[in-house]
Amino acid sequence: QRNAYIDLDLQQLDICRGIFSLSVCLNRITKLDLYKNRISDKECELLANNLKNNHSVVVLNLRLNLIEDAGAKALGEMLMYNTTLEELDLSGNGYEIIKKNFYIF
Repeated sequence: QRNAYIDLDLQQLDICRGIFSLSVCLNRITKLDLYKNRISDKECELLANNLKNNHSVVVLNLRLNLIEDAGAKALGEMLMYNTTLEELDLSGNGYEIIKKNFYIF
């Protein structure tokens, strides 16, 4: 089924544990909304690693989190392997590596 959607609020949970638990069901999710969940580089790296070989997530919203250079780099590396993801929103994060080297649309 290709229309699964999940909107998570991890603010009340241990974010790493929440993302680890999420990795178990990622193959059934097409849209993942993690807007404003205080996701830092550590959690972003874990998420990116889980998405490298994912073939279901098409939309990923990471808007207004705490992602900086290491997390942005991990996502960039993930995109070299993941060919399914079509939309990635990183607006409102603190990364500089992407802002300096790529055009932001």
